[in-house]
Amino acid sequence: MFHVRKSEFVIRSCQRMIRIKDLIQALMLFHISVTFSSDAPKNTSVSISPSDLVTAGSRVSLTCSSRANPPISSFTWFKNSKDGPIKVFEGQVYSFTATEGAVYYCVATNDLGEGTSAEILLNIKDNHEPGKEIAAVYNEQSILCILCKLNHDD
Repeated sequence: MFHVRKSEFVIRSCQRMIRIKDLIQALMLFHISVTFSSDAPKNTSVSISPSDLVTAGSRVSLTCSSRANPPISSFTWFKNSKDGPIKVFEGQVYSFTATEGAVYYCVATNDLGEGTSAEILLNIKDNHEPGKEIAAVYNEQSILCILCKLNHDD
């Protein structure tokens, strides 16, 4: 058994007793300092909810995550198009009503730089059932309407 005075605190470490006062003196003697590293965003990634195929007209949430010190100051969402990336949203979580499939990615930024996620493909489930009619419109100097009827032979 041991006694501890108010002026001494004791840490039990590796089966040995160390006084905080002695530890601080040793650190000061060897000029040991503790620093925290600063990093640009890294491990930037995207998650999607729901994770299954999405039906056109349903809500989708894309979440961007990244590690950084200092903390992330902004998240920017991009959608790939045939003309290149299009900025679609600022913020960590991008929620929208899905109308078509597309490829998205995010960029996380802090004072030291930026990190870009891998691209994620949003797939839209074909909700057309056999026998359902679909109207397609094509426009080139005049409007052409086509009416189709899907039939499945099961």
